[in-house]
Amino acid sequence: MLSFILILTLIISVSPATGIDFSDIFPAAYAEEAALTHGDFEYTVSNGVVEITDWLGEDTTVYVPYELDGLYVTSIGNGCFNPKYTDKKNSENKKNIQKIVIAEGIQKVRDSVFANCESLEEIVFPNSITYLGSRLFARCPMLKELTLPGSDFSYQSSFLFSDSSIEKINFSEGMTKIPASLLNNSNVKTVTIPSSVKTIDAKAFYYTVETVVVDGALPLAFYPNCVESLQFMLRKNSRS
Repeated sequence: MLSFILILTLIISVSPATGIDFSDIFPAAYAEEAALTHGDFEYTVSNGVVEITDWLGEDTTVYVPYELDGLYVTSIGNGCFNPKYTDKKNSENKKNIQKIVIAEGIQKVRDSVFANCESLEEIVFPNSITYLGSRLFARCPMLKELTLPGSDFSYQSSFLFSDSSIEKINFSEGMTKIPASLLNNSNVKTVTIPSSVKTIDAKAFYYTVETVVVDGALPLAFYPNCVESLQFMLRKNSRS
């Protein structure tokens, strides 16, 4: 056994000089060491799944895929589309992005992913999202309205909407809980609540929201999270 290990070590150590490629023998070890590129995306692989780390394209509309090179994309990495994030390539083109569509199946969007995208007007989230990082929409002056995924998700901190220009949030059908302090440090003035929402956690709207558009019935936990000046717009046939 010792002899076998010594021989194997010797072969691997001289392989660059001999031109022998061991990537087919040890694919996992090679795949997780360096960033890879597929089309307009740069990505890394860990435990057989993909995190997209950078975008290299020129289009104004970007479609983030669920599969790259036969592997599933589970997350979008820190500052992926942020032109001012550390070591980001193609910085000038990122400023021209107007719309980003994220494919169904992607679960995590990490910190500052869309920050500093000066022309960004629309982001389409899939219902598969389970996690949103902090300062995602900072300094995106054209992004005024956002529709969140129709599923319950966790988020990094109360700084999710920090330094953003978003004024209206639409909570999608399928979401059952609005997390605590979600809109802290935001400029959001109007929210739309679907009939699927059953719980609104403490300080979810915390002195920012002025108008609530109600599609269904208001949950019992709603009132403690409001201020007296809040106004309601009840849609026709709303149970509220």
